[in-house]
Amino acid sequence: MIRKDGKTMRRLRKLRLAFGKPAQAENSGVILPLLAKGVSPALQRAIYLDPYEAHERGVIERKLASDDIVLELGAGIGFISTLCAKRIGGDRVFAVEANPVMAEAIRETYRLNGVTPQLFCGLLGQEEGEETFYVESNFISSSTHQRSQTAQAVTTRRYDARAFIDKIKPTFLICDIEGGEQELLAYMPLAGVKKLCIELHPHVIGNAGTSAIFQRLLEQGFVCDFLNSSGKVYFFERATA
Repeated sequence: MIRKDGKTMRRLRKLRLAFGKPAQAENSGVILPLLAKGVSPALQRAIYLDPYEAHERGVIERKLASDDIVLELGAGIGFISTLCAKRIGGDRVFAVEANPVMAEAIRETYRLNGVTPQLFCGLLGQEEGEETFYVESNFISSSTHQRSQTAQAVTTRRYDARAFIDKIKPTFLICDIEGGEQELLAYMPLAGVKKLCIELHPHVIGNAGTSAIFQRLLEQGFVCDFLNSSGKVYFFERATA
């Protein structure tokens, strides 16, 4: 008997990925397009062979409530926003992705799964305008930080963070923006946010920058739920009296 998560099955999946070129993969009931524009070989492997976004997925499965309004910053291929939309409906899910190359893949993910989260191509900042974004060959490492000499600089839209949050009024914030979290959380209003799932990047912003995020969130009345945190993904929730 071949176990779904066993070594033999993983070897078979590696062979199929290398020679069969599968067009799609399924993770937690979400269909993901492997051949869409913007899906690099590294991302294909992560989706097809590994427990893709396992930490964030676990938090959503345990903590997402039917009355939440989700805002995802750093939508990637659209997996997390699709997973949320399948649970609470697309009208309660909003996604922001700065990498213009990924927009097509995100929309294809939504189409394959019959969900309709609202997608915004750009990033949040202190005011409306434009921002330089650095696209890496491994697209999931793209960031507002230039992380390699081969990164391609592109111009993307910048939304005013305060106006954006005031309009959407999210209760559940999901954030994976490859180091941009330090600057963003320094000024983004969090008054209505009750839950925060964030991937931190100390290798980009350093230990001091990472610690500053913890300090900011604690000052805002959040506590870190370490039992629902793992790896570099942390879950914060508003402290209750």
